[in-house]
Amino acid sequence: MQDWVKDLKLVGILLDGEPKAVIEDLKKNETLFLSPGQSLGNAVLQEIQEGKVVFVYQGQRVELAF
Repeated sequence: MQDWVKDLKLVGILLDGEPKAVIEDLKKNETLFLSPGQSLGNAVLQEIQEGKVVFVYQGQRVELAF
């Protein structure tokens, strides 16, 4: 697993209307609501699927799942 993602936890996915990923940043103790195309540090949320999200980080796809 990529180092930048080790402190992140996918806690929810909202698929109604505009899809949103609900992600906890355990290091910063924050809850984030992200849409596709939004950045999280140097990563960009590429897609939201049922049960997982896909980021692009330094040209590589990184999945974060329940």
